[in-house]
Amino acid sequence: MKQKLFSFLCALVMICSCLSLSGAVAEDQSFTAADVPENLFISSDDSDYYSLESMVAVGSTLYASMYTSYGRAFAYWQPGMEKEKVIGLKETTDENGSTYKTTTLLFASDYNDMENMKADAEQKGGADADHALGNLFTDGTRLLSVNPFTGLVFEIQVDGDTLVYKDIVTMQDTNLFFHLYADDGTSYVISGSSVSITVAGDKLLVFINDWDDNGKSANKLYIVDLVTGAMKTSAVEHVYGLTGYKDGKAVVRLWDIDNSYNAETQTYDYGDVAIYDPVTDTAQSIGKMDTYSNMLLYCEALDTIIYQNNTKVMGFVGDQFTKKQIGYMPVDYVSYAATIGKTYIAASYESIAARDLNLGFQADQYLMVANMGYMYSGAQLFTERYPSIPVYFDNSYYADVESINQAMVSGDNTVDAFAMSITYGSFETLMKKGYCADLSGYTDLTDAISRMYPVFQSQVMKDGKLYAIPYSVYGSGSWFYDTGVLEEVGLTEDELPTNFVELCEFITRWNDEFVDEYPEYWLMEGTGSAGLKAELLSTMMSAYIDYCNYEGKDITFDTPVFREMMQAWEKVECDQIDKQMADDEANDTYRTGLLNQYYTTVGDFSWMTGKNEYAKYLPMTLTADTGEVFTTSMTVLFINPNSTHFEAAVNLMSCTLEALDDTTKYTLFTDMTEPVRNSSYDRMLSSEQEYLDSLKKQLETADKADKQYIEESIKSEEEYIEKTLPQYEFDISAEAIQYYQENVVPKIGIRKPSFLTSNSSSDSNSELTNLVSRYRGGQITLDQFIREADNKMRMMRMEDE
Repeated sequence: MKQKLFSFLCALVMICSCLSLSGAVAEDQSFTAADVPENLFISSDDSDYYSLESMVAVGSTLYASMYTSYGRAFAYWQPGMEKEKVIGLKETTDENGSTYKTTTLLFASDYNDMENMKADAEQKGGADADHALGNLFTDGTRLLSVNPFTGLVFEIQVDGDTLVYKDIVTMQDTNLFFHLYADDGTSYVISGSSVSITVAGDKLLVFINDWDDNGKSANKLYIVDLVTGAMKTSAVEHVYGLTGYKDGKAVVRLWDIDNSYNAETQTYDYGDVAIYDPVTDTAQSIGKMDTYSNMLLYCEALDTIIYQNNTKVMGFVGDQFTKKQIGYMPVDYVSYAATIGKTYIAASYESIAARDLNLGFQADQYLMVANMGYMYSGAQLFTERYPSIPVYFDNSYYADVESINQAMVSGDNTVDAFAMSITYGSFETLMKKGYCADLSGYTDLTDAISRMYPVFQSQVMKDGKLYAIPYSVYGSGSWFYDTGVLEEVGLTEDELPTNFVELCEFITRWNDEFVDEYPEYWLMEGTGSAGLKAELLSTMMSAYIDYCNYEGKDITFDTPVFREMMQAWEKVECDQIDKQMADDEANDTYRTGLLNQYYTTVGDFSWMTGKNEYAKYLPMTLTADTGEVFTTSMTVLFINPNSTHFEAAVNLMSCTLEALDDTTKYTLFTDMTEPVRNSSYDRMLSSEQEYLDSLKKQLETADKADKQYIEESIKSEEEYIEKTLPQYEFDISAEAIQYYQENVVPKIGIRKPSFLTSNSSSDSNSELTNLVSRYRGGQITLDQFIREADNKMRMMRMEDE
């Protein structure tokens, strides 16, 4: 599981285009982070939207390519400007008088071939296809790019509202920029975050992050002669990143990512940072990386190679490459970064920030948060209010009770606050042992908790005292059905199962009647390789344990309800379903499923209006005689009693509650009753109304042959505006709020740790898991399972007392 998570995180890594700065800029001591406007290059409002695609600095000018509401654009910013200057968008008025913006620039990654791009260039009024923009990069004094279709490397200069190009060299081979799919022969341009380019002396270095047909990394570093365009592939293995450096050299990351995880020690090797010499085609390691993030940058003003580990800005300093923290940046998952003098500017997908770097950096006070892992909204608000107090995130694994117990017993104060899912770790045990600081004396926290629904209050309070705050609540595992599939297979809602006993019978019916008759559909979405019956057992046992917790009863399996469920499970026949699933997995086939239990119920208000035409909620109880439960997971934040930054940690708690998103606030707080209107609704309505008006204007001069079509379009648009569009007016409607309070809140059950969910590797959990496996495999009877499981559960309760 950890290996998969790590691979997923690596897939999210964006590789920066790199730069080195001119000496003149390095000597400019007047520029500071305060000179960079807030939300530079990134803005979002009702009328426009920007998001970065690339960013690079040349001297004191920042350049960027970006996505906008109207297409791609180019922008730049210089000190003294209040806002960036956007180039490549022009206003156009159509024949009906409607005014809108269009993009005038060509970006190579939007196309599959040069012919297609040239055709589009003609439609744009002769846009320059030869100089279609690829990745932006610099040689320290010029802004450069390369057209991946032609291999043309060119300089970009800004002349008023236009871009002027100057050709430098044409690469002899462009195949490096394309990924070819072996199965069907199609290809696409590799660009953006998967390409890094820099200049080292008289060589152009191009790093391509690619993969082979087996999903393994196939990264390559190419060396291009800037005079002749001649190319060769570097012999250095496992290159995984590139940035500019000094003395005609570059900085590379050497990382064998396919073999980076050590299963025996459960540790990762994040690779080395190395100085690469294109003349000798060799790389000399200067130190280890300690993060999966691939952002590397050279700051000439400090003669330091920079990388960012979460919110810490780290540097390999000077000729000895001493590794130390040189700054703090409250933007993690950095996609693009640049330096102007000693100012570091970093951008994620949603924000950009600037901070000044200092080789003697130190913070008088800081906060260390464990298990959070990222710069969440509460930490962002805290940083705005307390900019001198950095917030760091410990990526060590503290989620299980055992590891926190060890830290607390030893008096560990390195972590100030812990995040913990009370579904996977016994938070209640930590409260009992005094390992969560008492927050009862802080009225802003207690007042906030008092406004929450009792089911949530009860999880963070004990004996009238407050020990934590909730910051994430969501309920998944509830059942929905696809209305289209239901109709296609000729069933009605009344025929669908509404409890697990009926579900077992329904599975057998589907296996015997529907697999062959309706092979284009699955019964359930997301059934894994273990087989439907095995996964069904786990689902039913989890639901039973959740119901016991909801009822406030000890978990015991010797009950009529559990016996009825298991007797129904034992009768399930699903051999044809499993065969279909295995065939589909082997052939990479996807089918729509009738049933799906992966929707979010608590923590999502959209389904509560019942207006979704395609997916309808399906109540699923244990048996016909038991009630409904909305199983809900909950994550809390609590303070280490040993914290030496206690007041700052409390302020972080307050900011966390204040910065909760609307959905979480409405889920938690009883007094959140005003509907939340969709901020984009007026723009949506205006856009649709403009379209309707244009249709009516067309009708006035339309030929007889076109009038019927236009009239039908007008009627359809009027119906959409009147009936469909109003469904999107509210993100959280009054109807949904009422449904939640009346029908969901009374049935919320907080999922607690069990041998099926706990991350503890205790002997008791292992023994219970083994019991389930033996029962599932038919090695023991139901009576044997119940007897042994109940004995084990009694022993666990006695040990916990």
